[in-house]
Amino acid sequence: MIKRIVGYLVLLLFVSQILKAQECIKLGHEAHSEWYVLSNTKISNDGNFIVYERNPYRGDGVLILSQLKDLTVADTILRAKNARVSPGDLAVAFEIYPAYDSLKKLKLEGVKKDKLPKDSLGVFVVKERKLIKFPKVRTYEFPEENRDLLVWLHEPGFEPKHDNTIDSLKPKKKSPKKDDPVWMGVWDLKKDKKHYLEKVKQFDLAENGAALFYVQKPNDTIDSLTVNRFDMDKWTNSYLYSLKGEIKQFKSDNKGAQLALVTSADTTKRKLYELVYWEFERNDIQKIDSVFPSMPDGFHVSEFGNLRFSDDQQALFFGIAPKPLPETKDTLIDDEKVSVDIWNWKDQQLQTQQIKQLEREKKKNYLAVYYPAQQRFVQLGSEKIPNVQLDTKLNPKFMLGSVNDHYQYLNSWEQTRYVDYYRINRLNGDTLKLLEKANSMASLSPQGDYLVYYNRHDSAWYSLEIETMQQNILGGKQQDVFYNLENDIPNEAGPLGFVGWTEDGKALVYSWFGVWQFDPTENSASKRLIGNKQNKNLRYRYQRTDPEETYLPEEMMFSVFDRQSKQSGFAVFNRKQEKLKLLRMEDARLSGLIKAKNAKKYLFRQETFSDFPDYYLTNKDWKSAKRITEANPQQSDYCWGSVELVSWISYAGDSLEGLMYLPAAYKESGSYPVLVYYYERYSGNLYRH
Repeated sequence: MIKRIVGYLVLLLFVSQILKAQECIKLGHEAHSEWYVLSNTKISNDGNFIVYERNPYRGDGVLILSQLKDLTVADTILRAKNARVSPGDLAVAFEIYPAYDSLKKLKLEGVKKDKLPKDSLGVFVVKERKLIKFPKVRTYEFPEENRDLLVWLHEPGFEPKHDNTIDSLKPKKKSPKKDDPVWMGVWDLKKDKKHYLEKVKQFDLAENGAALFYVQKPNDTIDSLTVNRFDMDKWTNSYLYSLKGEIKQFKSDNKGAQLALVTSADTTKRKLYELVYWEFERNDIQKIDSVFPSMPDGFHVSEFGNLRFSDDQQALFFGIAPKPLPETKDTLIDDEKVSVDIWNWKDQQLQTQQIKQLEREKKKNYLAVYYPAQQRFVQLGSEKIPNVQLDTKLNPKFMLGSVNDHYQYLNSWEQTRYVDYYRINRLNGDTLKLLEKANSMASLSPQGDYLVYYNRHDSAWYSLEIETMQQNILGGKQQDVFYNLENDIPNEAGPLGFVGWTEDGKALVYSWFGVWQFDPTENSASKRLIGNKQNKNLRYRYQRTDPEETYLPEEMMFSVFDRQSKQSGFAVFNRKQEKLKLLRMEDARLSGLIKAKNAKKYLFRQETFSDFPDYYLTNKDWKSAKRITEANPQQSDYCWGSVELVSWISYAGDSLEGLMYLPAAYKESGSYPVLVYYYERYSGNLYRH
């Protein structure tokens, strides 16, 4: 009797599966509108919750905040995007955008862009699970560390409720303009204190949240501005500086003790800019302009240079550029003017390239540094060496400069980007040419005593001892393969990649069989850290889980890919013990590794042809992983195909692989149309959704 019941159950299950297969929905292009993608995923610093967007192909998406301890606890915010988590994980801030259908209707009616509904600021207080909204917000910012503070700027025309938290400058009622000063909000989330400041043009929040700097336009004059500092501890304002004109850049150091701004008082199109520096303890103001000592003749501070302080607070980096040409009075009317593009055969670039890069050329500037304590200016970049690699964290004595302008014409003929490399002394601007017409990448050691570079001609890595200019080969074909064996373009293959530098001056690079550690001082000390020729199918790639790291850490996370089976996973390597541990390897594609800043909790995406790349959570031991998102549950209703790995021998005798995608309910006896995609390598996508 029991056997008969079991037989009926098996038959019932078989029949239900057949019926389900018959009832599935055929997949068509119309399904795009109901398919979702996950994006902009963040994990809290303590690893207790994640926040991510679930957006359709077109239309209104949602922001989801999910508690990792209990996945049944989740909050969904409609039409929210670009979420940021406060440093102490107290709150999540995001933009709330207008409804797609409403916005589309207004655009079809011809409503101008500046009249369309504006984004709002949403703040979700995590512990209380409370959503607070602020209308018409242009931008917002958390400090990068230490404090749960939020600062935001409203759009023109916004008026907050007047109370004793507002510093009012008695606004006059008028129609708002795009560049009008606006209201700025400040919120201490931990103390739950809010403050509003009026007529603000721009602001900069120190990385540690100690101070907020902002520019106010105190009256209706065209060019009068004041620079102010809001102390986050004392919750008080202090006036710093007044000026006439415009401020193009505005930046504080990471402790809120220094401020720099690029400004011009000129009212004509030909503007000369200067750098204004302010220091808190001495209330000291210094200016760097076109006549400042050591400023090159004919140069001024560039409005387009990237203004930033070094992490040690000792240096201020900015850009300089040639002064603009004087304005000339136009003697022609528009109807009399003719536009002509002139090209010379000696030009480094084709005319089409010159036109495309015209705007970039107009903004071209060269790196310079100012040392406030010594009131000393040093030019680092120049027309001779326009490109300088800047590291504001390590702030090394030497920097790597490069130039390739005079080799650009060769790109059209040889398809190789040649470069001259220089070492630049950050303290005095002295330069030393290291390599001429190099054909690949190079990296300067943090101490500035060695250059490690790759040579495409012999597929080997070299080191250059800068004091003696002695070149040493570090890795060649006799040891390993350091270039891409699957290179399929008519040019010499480039390097597989440079990983980074260790604190003790070792350089790590990728090889076909693993990862090598090079000692630039002695080639015999170089060694393969990961991989071997016996297990040649595995490919390792470093996963940087700490965006603030300066050197390669002792414990390094790697993604792992099996070139033969197409499996993938993750591994951890301990450099001190020289021990590799495989954490997870699946018949799937694993990617997108994210680590919580203050906890050993990891997020990653796992997918196959039939499984959407949802997020999985694991902890430090990696013994198990829990799926924590389900972006497209409706997929189970659709007829889904399959994919197979196929291989063959080419006419040239090479072993090749490809993917055969089969439709749902495929039958070997059936006849089907075939679409062939043959450009570049594709078989590594076996497990791609």
